[in-house]
Amino acid sequence: DDDVNAHLPFSVRHPDFPDIPITFRMLLTHRSCLAHNTPLYYAYTKGAELSQWGVANRGWEYRQEFGLLSYPDFMAGYLDPEGPYYAPHTWASCQPGTAYAYSTPGYDLLGYLVERVSGQPLGDYMREHIFAPLEMTATTSTPLDNREQVAVPHERWYGVLAKTNVELPLSQRRVIGGGGLYTTAGDLSNFLLAHMNEGTFEGHHLLQPETVALMHSKASEDSGDFMGVGSGYGWSLYQEEPRQVWDMTLQPRGYQGHGGRYWGYAAGMYMVEEEDGAYGYVLLMNTSMVESPDNPWYFSIQANIQDFILQEAYRLYQEPDS
Repeated sequence: DDDVNAHLPFSVRHPDFPDIPITFRMLLTHRSCLAHNTPLYYAYTKGAELSQWGVANRGWEYRQEFGLLSYPDFMAGYLDPEGPYYAPHTWASCQPGTAYAYSTPGYDLLGYLVERVSGQPLGDYMREHIFAPLEMTATTSTPLDNREQVAVPHERWYGVLAKTNVELPLSQRRVIGGGGLYTTAGDLSNFLLAHMNEGTFEGHHLLQPETVALMHSKASEDSGDFMGVGSGYGWSLYQEEPRQVWDMTLQPRGYQGHGGRYWGYAAGMYMVEEEDGAYGYVLLMNTSMVESPDNPWYFSIQANIQDFILQEAYRLYQEPDS
């Protein structure tokens, strides 16, 4: 519940509520009222390769100074109403601490706070304290160092009469607190297993059970997602119903976790808690739809894949030796 400004070289205050401190808890539960990705924020966080491709092929605008602008300098100008990168929609129209407003910039800020408090770059900190203990040996925040090991990203765009998967250049997101990690289904499954086992993986206690329980508890009645019933600390909760009944929208019920998408990639990591254990799945795809949402494709392809995987996970969960 500390004011994050005590650890930052710039000020984080909602201009409509300047006397209300923004706390770590607010950021962790998406209740800081810092808005989600604005066009300018997107432009800053995109990697150079993706930005150059978009300027040449999609008519994107890109401010040249972003290439050399540090995260603290950008945020100082992005959060300040008098700053050069500020826009009215930088902040959501709510009072911090009172409402849910999903914010990737809020988690980027948390990543930077980890750097400020620990004295380590975020990638180094995660490798030492998360990836190594969880045996996530193929997970990285620097994909350009091992291009041949990374799946080629694709984005779905509408053509004149059809939709097309367009190959994108491999790129490295400038800020990784709210996204930009590259991993495998196996590595991310280890991360999910730690969540399933109260913070423990292969005998290593990464987090205390009460910490994991807090992360999975409902901190907000809203989740921002269809069929969501609330959100925890970086964790989404969905409608509870026994045996995972699936309705006509192909959306699962009674599960928790997190999904997401970035240019060229989509991911889902979800689990179901039972009285005597848990089961879940990880799905990683190298096709996404950030700029032009293609909901018929999502419901007919990705949701069906998730349906199949989760039902298979439940079947394996029921087997005595699984």
